[in-house]
Amino acid sequence: MLYKNPSEIFDNKFTAQRLYDKSKQFASINYLNHSYNIQEFGQGMSKILNKYKKRTGTGYVYDINISMNEFSKVLYEYDPAYYRFINNLDDDMSPTFTGTEYSPVDNM
Repeated sequence: MLYKNPSEIFDNKFTAQRLYDKSKQFASINYLNHSYNIQEFGQGMSKILNKYKKRTGTGYVYDINISMNEFSKVLYEYDPAYYRFINNLDDDMSPTFTGTEYSPVDNM
């Protein structure tokens, strides 16, 4: 979901429950495994988006108020090989995230 449909995620704010529900919906629509619970989801998201996860009085919120270039950089730093694969980049290409060399895929 983060890599394949980033435009729905960056520059947004989600409760953990709302982001979890979006991930389950995305997985179901795309015939992916969606047999995970919210705790497993939270652990996975924390690996990628911990910097944007904030505790509130009612739970966690992912405040991803960043540009597409910044979000792309976060995804690339987490898993460069998968980022290159999804965006059809050569293995030797190192993106600069200035927004001039390519446009990330939005495949939903």
